[in-house]
Amino acid sequence: MRIEGVGPAQAQAVETFLSTHWASSMILRSNARAAGFVDDGRRFSGAWFAAWDQGEIVGVVSHAWSGNLILQAPIGAAPLAEAAVTASGRPVQGLIGPWGQVCDVRSALNLMNRHAPLDSREELFLLELADLAIPAELTSGKIQVRRAIEADLPVVIEMRIAYEIETNRRSPKDAVETAQTTVPRMIASGDGFVACVDGKIAAISTFNARVPDVVQIGGVFTPPERRGQRLARACVAGSLQIARSEGVSRSVLFTGEENIPAQRAYLSIGFHIISDYGLVLFATQAKS
Repeated sequence: MRIEGVGPAQAQAVETFLSTHWASSMILRSNARAAGFVDDGRRFSGAWFAAWDQGEIVGVVSHAWSGNLILQAPIGAAPLAEAAVTASGRPVQGLIGPWGQVCDVRSALNLMNRHAPLDSREELFLLELADLAIPAELTSGKIQVRRAIEADLPVVIEMRIAYEIETNRRSPKDAVETAQTTVPRMIASGDGFVACVDGKIAAISTFNARVPDVVQIGGVFTPPERRGQRLARACVAGSLQIARSEGVSRSVLFTGEENIPAQRAYLSIGFHIISDYGLVLFATQAKS
């Protein structure tokens, strides 16, 4: 096995490999389409490395602009991660990928004792959109789902801040910075969705990664006072109805293994669990 940096010349080989692990490679595939393989600090860029064996790629890791190590390396996860971190020169802010690989890399990089506000083994879900079950609240019109628009910014940012604090365990300061960056871009790209009741936004969701035939759901949030009203499942289902009408055929998402209400909601609209996944976000280190 040899480990090499990835550049434009290896793009097709990387896509071929990631496509064989497509359900757990959406962030890598989406980032590659958005920014290529040049580590220039732009959003979605990263330092990419691949492990090769007998002329074929057997593992890929990217140390993203955000500091997150994104993993798809059944073989060579630890040395690939070490190479990517050395090349990028950035601190590791998080680990994202199949759970076993996340654990292996965390140990290899001596990150086991570093404080991680979010340290979650997740369930990975898949849905063929032909099997999407539409909640009755959508078909009756009680809940309406649409793409978020610029006029929604204040409300969606407020909800996204709450999501970052509750779900991703970010500090209030980091949550505000993340939301103020993420939400305008999400709305501009058409990847943000809102569920409305009586004309008022009651829940949000987003596509946090996409390729032509697959979208990955993320950022699903309902304010605590509105929970139990089937808003989250309606928001996700409604967004997928829109995606299906535009030619998307599959969707994936991941959620914490202990988040039983969310799992029930996703199962109710046709998703099923196919594997595990890992999401570890470390506390932001103070600059010296």
